[in-house]
Amino acid sequence: MRFNKTVLTAIIPIVVIIVYSLLFHVNPIDVITSTSPFLIVLFFLTYVASVGIISVRDMLITRLSYSTVFKARLLGNAVGLIIPGLAGPDLTRSVVYSLNDRGKLVEYFSLAIYEAFYDVVTISLMFILLFPLFFSPLAIPFLLVTLANIAGWGGGFAYVYIFSEKTNRLESFIFSNFRQAKNLAYYYSLAKRVIKNKLTPKEMFIYYIISGTGYVVQSIPILFLIHEFNLILAVYVFMLYLSAELIPIPAGAGFAEYSLSIFLTPANVVRVRIFTLLSVLIGFIYINEIKLEELKKEFKNLKVDGSVSKG
Repeated sequence: MRFNKTVLTAIIPIVVIIVYSLLFHVNPIDVITSTSPFLIVLFFLTYVASVGIISVRDMLITRLSYSTVFKARLLGNAVGLIIPGLAGPDLTRSVVYSLNDRGKLVEYFSLAIYEAFYDVVTISLMFILLFPLFFSPLAIPFLLVTLANIAGWGGGFAYVYIFSEKTNRLESFIFSNFRQAKNLAYYYSLAKRVIKNKLTPKEMFIYYIISGTGYVVQSIPILFLIHEFNLILAVYVFMLYLSAELIPIPAGAGFAEYSLSIFLTPANVVRVRIFTLLSVLIGFIYINEIKLEELKKEFKNLKVDGSVSKG
């Protein structure tokens, strides 16, 4: 019997938490039952509040209603636990965005990638800026991860900005000689134009501020788990955790536990993992907003030829 790949990826974070708990002699049930109701509620409230703040940025980018982008982000984050990368949260948000205008799916997918740019770069910049204040050699791997993400995303968007109106020789060669690239050419050109129109300094500054504010709010529960009541340290620990989740593994399994272990006790590592994952799972309450078959179809298209439907 063939084991469903989606089920496998969904249980990876759970298995890793169990293995971590066994290694460090932590009982996850005791961790859950010993957590104060105040802290449990705080995990959920700060997550929803963070999504609510970042959704303001998404609303400004997409020009869609706040309720649409809020639902899209909650659901996209939940799907991202199972399918990391562009094919998970970003594609999910674009499908939700295009529910009332199927012909704009390609444009919305481009905008969803543009949103992801701010998520990744904001997390990376916040971590790098705070890294010298709380230096630990154990965190150096995540410094390299964040630097690589800034270089990759920053370089990619700089390239799009410079070459948005034309196709250079390398692009022409790729689109002419590789089958999958030929299928991607239309979407790639459209994406460059859509993103270029959004790359203005004033808007970018506003989007970074909104994004950063959202992540600071989500860091608040960490205040009650670190050795001192220090908001800056709490933000750094949470950015360290989110940096681990930039690694394309479902929910950053393994790397997330390692990152949290640098500053938290094993019991608090398990506590953060359990309640942050449960908080993200609430996004599935909006799963009926989209047709699962449609999302599977677009995911298959993306895997096969790098495309999404034109509508």
